[in-house]
Amino acid sequence: MDQASSGRPIKRYELRAARELLRIIEGANSRPAIDAALAMFMMQELEPRRFRSDRAFWAQLVRRVRGVADVSVGRRWDHRADRVRRVYSEVPPKALEYLQAWIVEAFGMAGLRLAELEAKEMDQNARQREEHQSALKELE
Repeated sequence: MDQASSGRPIKRYELRAARELLRIIEGANSRPAIDAALAMFMMQELEPRRFRSDRAFWAQLVRRVRGVADVSVGRRWDHRADRVRRVYSEVPPKALEYLQAWIVEAFGMAGLRLAELEAKEMDQNARQREEHQSALKELE
């Protein structure tokens, strides 16, 4: 954003992504946006079949983070219904690629580490259940 305001050239889609990121920061408490990003990384790692491809995952990642801040929704006046309607505002795919790259860079490793810890905890709980089941069978 500093490059654009100082008059230096910047890619149009990168500028659009930076503006979108600022809207997310201004429109949401940072905690829910971070939680959404980390949860998406955990979901990808723990349930990889939920996403057809990496590209599908990245699209949903950006969509969920944008959804927290309610920046993906615009408003327009509907003359027929005589009220304000909510409409989904689209961001160009190239701008979303920049936004996705920044989110992955910021939260990707932390999300994968959380997924690793969650998987360990799930394995430990499964082992404990098996031990309890075997102990109950021995009592019979």
